[in-house]
Amino acid sequence: MERLLTIGTFAERCGLPRSALRFYDECGLLRPVAVDDATGYRYYDGSQVRQAELIRRLRGTDMPVERVRAFLAADGTERRRLLDEHLAVVEEHLEGLRTAASDLLASLDEDDGESRVEAGRAGASCALGGAVVADAVAQVAPAAAAGGERIALGGVLVEVRDGSLRFVATDTYRLVVRDVPPESTGGGPFRSLVPAVALTARVEAFRAAARCELRASGEGGLVLDLDGTITTVPGITADFPDYEQILQGLLREHRGVLDRRALAVAVAEAGTGPVTLSVAASTLTLSGPAGSRVLRCEWDGPERTVTLNGVFLADAIDAQVGPDVILEISGGLEPVIVRSADAGTVSVLIMPIRTDVH
Repeated sequence: MERLLTIGTFAERCGLPRSALRFYDECGLLRPVAVDDATGYRYYDGSQVRQAELIRRLRGTDMPVERVRAFLAADGTERRRLLDEHLAVVEEHLEGLRTAASDLLASLDEDDGESRVEAGRAGASCALGGAVVADAVAQVAPAAAAGGERIALGGVLVEVRDGSLRFVATDTYRLVVRDVPPESTGGGPFRSLVPAVALTARVEAFRAAARCELRASGEGGLVLDLDGTITTVPGITADFPDYEQILQGLLREHRGVLDRRALAVAVAEAGTGPVTLSVAASTLTLSGPAGSRVLRCEWDGPERTVTLNGVFLADAIDAQVGPDVILEISGGLEPVIVRSADAGTVSVLIMPIRTDVH
C-alpha cells in the first residue's frame, strides 16, 4: 500500500494549488484521508488523484462548487446532461462578454500620445505582465475615496516587499487588498501612494502592454514603463491608513460559499440602496428595496444578519475571479470580507450599515 501523500506532494500530482485543496476539503468536495490532530497537516491517498484531476478540469470550465458536487455524484448519462447545461450557461456568458468587448473597442479613443524614451529613472522596481496590473487596478481603485479632506484616501498604495506586489485602497467604509506575484523585482522594497484616478486612466494602456515595470520615482511617486513607454505618476504626500493593523485585528469565524454570478444578479435585482444578507446553514436571503432572493449558500456557522451598501457589495463581487465567492461574516459591526473561493488574492472588506440608528 502506497504511503500517504502530504498536501504538497498530492498538489503536484494532481495539478492543483494547495489553497484549492484546502478549499475543496472545507466545502466537502475532496476530503483528505487523514488530518494530523496536532499540526492540522492534511494527508491524501494516491487513489484520490483521479478525482482531484476531474475536479480541476471541471473548475477549469468555471463550474460552481454546487454543480461540481452534483456532477461527481451523478452517473454517466446525468453527467453529460449536467455538462451540457453548464456549457450552455458559459456560452451565454461568453456571448455577453463578446458584446461588451465589441462595444468597448468601438468607443476607444486614439492613443494619448505618450512619448517613447530610452530609459527611466533608476530605483527599486518590479516587472510583470501589463494585463495583470490592469486587472489589479480595476479591482482596487473603486475603493478609493472620490474626494474629501483626507487626500490619502483618494490614492492607491503600491507596495513591493518580500517578493510580492500589493495594491491597496480604502475610503474607510471598505478596504480592498490585491496581492500579485511579480515576475521579477530589484533594488529592494518600495512603497508609493498615487492618485487612484491616475492609475484608472491608464488601465487600457496597462492591458495593452506585454511587459509592465513599476519603479519608485524617489519622490513618493511611481514610474511606469509599458513596453518602453515611460511616464511618471506623481505621489500623494500624505500618510495612508495602517491597513495591516485592520487586517490583523479581524476575526474570521464563519464563512459561506456562493455562486458568484448568482450573487451578482441578486444584488443587481435588489435595487439601489442598502441590502440585507441573512445567512443560515444552506441559504442566504438577500433583501433590498426592490425585493429579495434566496440563494444556496454553504454556511458553516450560526445564523447571521448584516446590512451592507449595495454598490460596495456589487463592486466587491465584480472584483473577484472564478465561479464562486466567499463571504466571511462575524456579525455585529465587524467588517464583512468578500474574496474568491480558490483564487483568493483579492480581499474586500466592507463595513456594515447600522440599522439601529434612527
